Amino acid sequence: MRVPRYFQVFAVWLGVVSIFVLQRLVGDVFRDGPIRPGIVLLEVIYWVPWLLLAPVLIWLARRFPFTHGEWRQSVGIHLVAGFAFALVEAAASAVAERQLVVALESQAFVSRLPPLGATWAVSCVVAMWKYWAFLGIWTAFAAVRRSRERELEAAKLESQLTAARLQALHSRLHPHFLFNALHSASMLALVDPEAANRTLARLADLLRDTLREQPDADVSLARELETIQRYLDVERIRFPDRLRIDVEVDAAALNARVPTLLLQPLVENAVRHGVAATTAAGHLVIRGRREGARLVLEVEDDGPGLPREFRLASASGVGLGATAARLALLHPGNHQLELANRDEGGCRATVTLPYRAA
Repeated sequence: MRVPRYFQVFAVWLGVVSIFVLQRLVGDVFRDGPIRPGIVLLEVIYWVPWLLLAPVLIWLARRFPFTHGEWRQSVGIHLVAGFAFALVEAAASAVAERQLVVALESQAFVSRLPPLGATWAVSCVVAMWKYWAFLGIWTAFAAVRRSRERELEAAKLESQLTAARLQALHSRLHPHFLFNALHSASMLALVDPEAANRTLARLADLLRDTLREQPDADVSLARELETIQRYLDVERIRFPDRLRIDVEVDAAALNARVPTLLLQPLVENAVRHGVAATTAAGHLVIRGRREGARLVLEVEDDGPGLPREFRLASASGVGLGATAARLALLHPGNHQLELANRDEGGCRATVTLPYRAA
């Protein structure tokens, strides 16, 4: 809860008064003099005009700051304003202190007081340097506040830029997937119109599902697997006797949060370059497990594998490129995306992310 400004001002004023009261009391102790309660009241009375004039001080400090482009004008204004402030504050505190001394001390002590004009002159000089000390402290805090605001604004702009990049990358995945699925349906239409119709029906369900997700949304791994299952239903129609699929996901990993459409490009890549690249039956395996604070996802196929010259950093495919870029934006320096050939043949894509419960 934000503390009202007048409470903040009063708290600062009370802290300053306490410091100067303590200074006077300690001075009396070290001089072996008696500690007079009136001295505490005298110090409080001196600082009352400062409390009453605090709104004026704050307005002057805000209105004429010592920023890069305004400090020359502000110096001249504060010289005049500080002098006028010191005159008013010194006159008020000098009169108030004298009235308190007359009320509390003996007549003999009062007769030894310096003239009111001398007291006012000394108070005026003291008020002047305290005015500039206040300006210095205010300027330092204002500089820190402006620096923090600039950092927050930069972080906000960076977040907006990241969201825009994610939106662009996510938007690239949809037409990429749509074109590939429509190509499958068109190929089936030439040899099996009924299978093509089933493919288009499943494709409509899948697109309805994926387009409903927000561009930068996370979903549970269980939800992502449901989307992948719909995509694989489409591919099963295309490869009815050649595609065998196993899903081996630990129960502890199903509740993990993952970026939406994370697995789809990896699975699609395995089907296109693994199963479809050969005439033999293909085996696709999707694995997921939690390893402490990490989530590990794997997509394997037993196809021909990657060419020797393959490098993920230079991959030209839209799906892999967009997936790598999204992970770099969502988990900078805290993720891994690797594609490598398996010893027994085929390819394995591995994604490692921080584990976060959905």
